[in-house]
Amino acid sequence: FRANRLFWRGTHADWSTFFATMIALGALVWIASDRYARPLREWEAKGRGAAAKTPDAPLSIQQRAANYPLTMALISLSLWLVTGVFFAQGGLQFFSAAPDIFWRTFLGTALIGGLTNSTFVFLAVDFIWADHLPVFFPGGHIRRVRAPRVSVGRRLAVAFLITGVVPLVALGVAARNGALGVMEPAINPYEILDRLQLTVLFIVALGIASNLTLSALAVRGLLHPLKQLTDAMDKVGRGDMA
Repeated sequence: FRANRLFWRGTHADWSTFFATMIALGALVWIASDRYARPLREWEAKGRGAAAKTPDAPLSIQQRAANYPLTMALISLSLWLVTGVFFAQGGLQFFSAAPDIFWRTFLGTALIGGLTNSTFVFLAVDFIWADHLPVFFPGGHIRRVRAPRVSVGRRLAVAFLITGVVPLVALGVAARNGALGVMEPAINPYEILDRLQLTVLFIVALGIASNLTLSALAVRGLLHPLKQLTDAMDKVGRGDMA
């Protein structure tokens, strides 16, 4: 095959392949996360159904519970890396991409798509999972379990990079690819501009949706512990020491 200098052409085949790949990717992430979370669900059902106070979960279950948000994010990122290889090698035009196109497409898919999605997965799962952790650590002491810690400052920094920098990079890449397409003598430049317009609109819409979602998750993840602390101080102020 001739080296594919314009892999993302914005054709119906490209968009169909993109959405089909995203659906398959989501299904694989769901299957992997379901298998990882199955022991956690079993222990949680046992703990919530017990009449007496449930003892701390086994160490293996505690480690799995403490690592759950980060593990889900890493599973998502690893599958995005595979998806990046698929798109970078030419998509349905198998092994048709030139080396420079391969690496540019791979890095764009893995860094822009993969990191954005993985950050969303981590923040969402971490926020939801916070209410489930007491079942696995009824006596507290979660810090005794060896698990990576992501500080609030790092979360805000990553959320800022994803919401503020990544969309600009994606738009810049789309504009550059469109300019390269216009210079191809065998391709109608007006067709390239029409497809570029659709691609830019898609990136802007997706960027706005992801930015709002990531910002909301980051802010709620920061305010939720503060609200719990405020509620506890109010109970103490009312004389409720339970």
